[in-house]
Amino acid sequence: MIIRLFQSVRVLRLLMVAVLALTACVGVHAQDSDKVDSLRDELAKASTPADSLVILHNIYDCSRFDRVPILDMIFHTAERAGDYRSMLEVVFVLTSSYKNEPEREAEMIEMVDRVPESEAQKLQKLYVRLCFQLANIQRMSEDERQQELLQTLKNYREHPGLDVFDRIRYLFIICTNLRNTTDAGLLTSYLHELQLIIDDFPTDELPIRSIFYALSSSTYLNNNMFAQALEANRHMLDIVGEFDKFHESQGRIYRNYDGSLYDCYHNMLMCYEILSDEEIDRYYNNILEIVSRSLRIRTNIDMQRRSRIFYLMGKRRYSEALPLIREQLDNGRGLPRYHLYADAYVKAAEAVGDKEALLHGLQIINSLLRERLDVKSDVSLGELQTIYDVDNLKTRNKDLTAEIQRAEIKTRHQSVIASIVAILVVVCLLVWMISLAVHSRWLAKHLFNANQKLVEERNALKETYTKLLAVRDKAKAADRVKNDFVENMSNEISIPFRAIVEYSHLIADLAEEDERPYIREYGEIMSVNTDLIVRLVNDLLELPEIESGSLSVHRSPSSVLSICNIALDLVKKHVAPGVKIIFANAGQPDSKIITDPQRVEQVLIQLLSNAAKFTETGSITLAYEINPAKDKITFTVTDTGIGVPRGMEEAIFDRFVKTDPTTQGNGLGLYISRMIADLMNGSLRLDATYRKGARFIFTAPINGINS
Repeated sequence: MIIRLFQSVRVLRLLMVAVLALTACVGVHAQDSDKVDSLRDELAKASTPADSLVILHNIYDCSRFDRVPILDMIFHTAERAGDYRSMLEVVFVLTSSYKNEPEREAEMIEMVDRVPESEAQKLQKLYVRLCFQLANIQRMSEDERQQELLQTLKNYREHPGLDVFDRIRYLFIICTNLRNTTDAGLLTSYLHELQLIIDDFPTDELPIRSIFYALSSSTYLNNNMFAQALEANRHMLDIVGEFDKFHESQGRIYRNYDGSLYDCYHNMLMCYEILSDEEIDRYYNNILEIVSRSLRIRTNIDMQRRSRIFYLMGKRRYSEALPLIREQLDNGRGLPRYHLYADAYVKAAEAVGDKEALLHGLQIINSLLRERLDVKSDVSLGELQTIYDVDNLKTRNKDLTAEIQRAEIKTRHQSVIASIVAILVVVCLLVWMISLAVHSRWLAKHLFNANQKLVEERNALKETYTKLLAVRDKAKAADRVKNDFVENMSNEISIPFRAIVEYSHLIADLAEEDERPYIREYGEIMSVNTDLIVRLVNDLLELPEIESGSLSVHRSPSSVLSICNIALDLVKKHVAPGVKIIFANAGQPDSKIITDPQRVEQVLIQLLSNAAKFTETGSITLAYEINPAKDKITFTVTDTGIGVPRGMEEAIFDRFVKTDPTTQGNGLGLYISRMIADLMNGSLRLDATYRKGARFIFTAPINGINS
């Protein structure tokens, strides 16, 4: 009961669609009838055949029924106006309509013969013959097609002197008969040969191009050659565009190509396996746009379903496509490109896991394959290939003969030219040899003089080299003296100052109890200033050695905590009262790294001293972090002092640069520290993001190798 009800509802829906479509058709036909009546009134007022021709074209484009009499009127009016292209277009349209009526061929040829002979007229006559002949091939059995193919190939082979029109006709017949073959290579070869001939014709010879690309599209789709089919349909779209331009130039404002455009986009969708999602959407949207404006296509629901099938397959919406494909397959094997629907059915069934549908689809494909294999033919593809190869050999032989003749003529010309050139070359050689002999004498004379000068210069170079060695030895000795001087000066300066500091502490210890704090305070001031003077002198003495790159780095296993504690101990006495000095890693396990501890301490002492100099309240924090993966250790010295003015982040690392000229120091500390960091394959920079004071970041390799 439910099934019957469902079927009744479905029938009612179909009836409603049919009624709506019929209503729309009546409305459109009424509008078209009004246009035709108006155009007929204009036709009665036309004074010349040319004016009448434009109106007749528009009447034809607006008419829906009984259009043949209008075409007859257009043909005779165009003949009176001398518009031969319009006459040939009428034949083109009539031929497409009558191609399945063989008795009409002579009539179409007679109409073409009424146009004066020209290349366009010959191509139109060829088009007529091809249309009727190709339609006749479609009505043949497979055996008859094979016999026709064999006979055509023999004729084509045995008549090498065929004109271009006969070659086109033979190749069309061969390709049409081969369109269902399993040897795609042979078919492609003949299609390519045919295309080369057609491409030599002017681009405005549209009829012969349209039939070729229609044949190419159908043939390639039959053989699943989707890339070639896609290209053929793109050419068809170009041809439709050329037709549109031509008809627009004739004043045909009602002409449209919706049917042709729909076929092209539908064929392109059938190539969904090689299309991108963007191309699939674009082609299907073009189809929907055509459907929206074309009543004939809009009312053909089955036609729209076929396009939707390949759209859904391309978008991988297999569950939606499966029932639509099944419905098409159930309609029978008269469906164009039936095997493509069967392939899509199998692919969709496999994707959704419908085993019953998959089995059904495979049975259909198996049946199609069996039909192909069971075809009885007296001609094998090997024979066809042999014939094609023979044709190619003959063509190549002819071309080779012509090429040999041209080569012989060219050789004669080249021999004459070569003889003249040889004589000129001999004369030039004689002149060159004479001039060479004269030049050789001159060179020999000057070579002797040059040799004498070279001997003198060699002796002078030896003497200069000896002097340079002596200068080098003196420079090395001077360098050793300088290094000794720097070391001695450092010791000589530091020893007296240390003595001063020690004596100041001794005086404080010997002073009376009530005077001792004041004397000790003065002693600390002396100690701080003494350290400052020693550091200034050491910086000045060490600067030339660092800038020349001769400063030595001695790496050895070192304790990180020891390095940090030494630096902190040396700087503590320089910190202002109330400023806390913090070691963030205190209490953590010690780590061993391979580095130069003296140089690392030197940089840390400089950074901590700078922090102490510019921090009156708050804190100074030393921290480090070891990163074994990157083979480096990172030290940070952070203070809550006055910070570094904006724009000076890099300038503070230059020589003799000070943010405050009134402060102590010579402006070399950060400059030397960065050079030491670079020398150790590390880095030193200011953290510009920290604005509560200053934070310096010093990195160094922990195994003596830069990460």
